[in-house]
Amino acid sequence: MHRLVVLLVAGACVTSIFAALSKEERDCERMRMCTTRNASENVDSCTSAFYTMYIYNENTSECEQLPESICYRTEYYGVFFSFFDCSHTCAGGKGPIYCSAGPYAPANDTCTEKKRSWYDHDENSTEPNVAWYYNASLEECAEYKTCEDPWRLPKDANGYSRKYFCEKECKKFTADTINGSADGSGTVNCTAEPTARCSAEDEEHGRTRYFYNASSKMCEVYSACDGNWPKGLTSFNYFVTNRSCALECGDYNASHYEFDVSARDDLPSEEDNYLDV
Repeated sequence: MHRLVVLLVAGACVTSIFAALSKEERDCERMRMCTTRNASENVDSCTSAFYTMYIYNENTSECEQLPESICYRTEYYGVFFSFFDCSHTCAGGKGPIYCSAGPYAPANDTCTEKKRSWYDHDENSTEPNVAWYYNASLEECAEYKTCEDPWRLPKDANGYSRKYFCEKECKKFTADTINGSADGSGTVNCTAEPTARCSAEDEEHGRTRYFYNASSKMCEVYSACDGNWPKGLTSFNYFVTNRSCALECGDYNASHYEFDVSARDDLPSEEDNYLDV
């Protein structure tokens, strides 16, 4: 059923070659780009580590975490390393609303009932566990205390076992931007400087990203460093692929882009369990 949906969407995209895309054409191409993916575990005989990744769910019009960790792949496979990158590319900038909530099940200094983590071997300890939550006002992840097991917190709550997982899910969202906009236009700025550009000495450690150069009227590559992401930013000249940049800001021609996916996996079922691995 899901494969049929993609074929129908792809077939419906009739784009103008010699004129700027209409809103309907742009939305259609974005849907085709974001729903054609390969989220299978084996890509190019992968033997590297597996990661928590994110995809766009066209049934909910939101991004979501894959139910199982998979071998790392680039965004050209339609699978994203962070929730923000998926959201900014596919979901109009809409983030997880729980990232703007308070920490899940916070505790004081003592637990009357404590759910122990796998590494806690002291059965008599009443000291709370340490977890992480996203402070949307400060735009950063912070520690807090809880009597819950940090490794078994609900997936739709503002609570994480590690800072790493908190940042993958919530970082770069603010209280003002987490609801996104209908077509993403509110979070795209085609005339701004490239967002979070690395310094010359850090360039080799950054991620390959794209920005629209209004002077050259072309999308250009640059190196982005998360540590340079400005706080309080509500719109961005930042794209994970050249294709996404051209679609939102440039002269987009669908015939110039070939999908780098070999198959499209069905969306995960509601019964699947999400793993923090």
